[in-house]
Amino acid sequence: MADSIRQKLIDQIETRLATITTGNGYETNAGNNVAVWRDLRKAPFPGGNLDAINVKDGSSVEDRADQAMGTTRHIVTVHVEFGTQQSAIATDAHLRKIMSDIIKAVGTDRRWNDGSENLAWDTRIVSTDLDVNQAEEIVGGGQVVMEIVFTTLDFDPYNTNH
Repeated sequence: MADSIRQKLIDQIETRLATITTGNGYETNAGNNVAVWRDLRKAPFPGGNLDAINVKDGSSVEDRADQAMGTTRHIVTVHVEFGTQQSAIATDAHLRKIMSDIIKAVGTDRRWNDGSENLAWDTRIVSTDLDVNQAEEIVGGGQVVMEIVFTTLDFDPYNTNH
């Protein structure tokens, strides 16, 4: 069974973020723990490893891209959450490295080519956020929020018109 364009995009995002390792030229190894829609509070990654990335696709806005061509433009918001557990001194700095690695990875191909076609027209980072909690354990987290713009044929989420 075929996947929708939105599902293909989420799969591409998950795959791309998994490349975030120091061996691939990034500053962290957060790509070793990438998930989609995982509740990190209830189901942390095994081994207590809190260097992690979690992808959640959220709301989407649709409008008619080209009535004559029969296409719909979608702007989907994707939240890329991340977390780490480091020493008190390094937590905030390490979070900034993970955030920067995510932005760098997204920027390597903003059209999300899956090997046969570009799935999107563009991707833009719309916000970033960091937070450090020092209550019981020194942990931190944040998110990178992006919008991905893509088009499909009207009422056909499985086919782009690129």
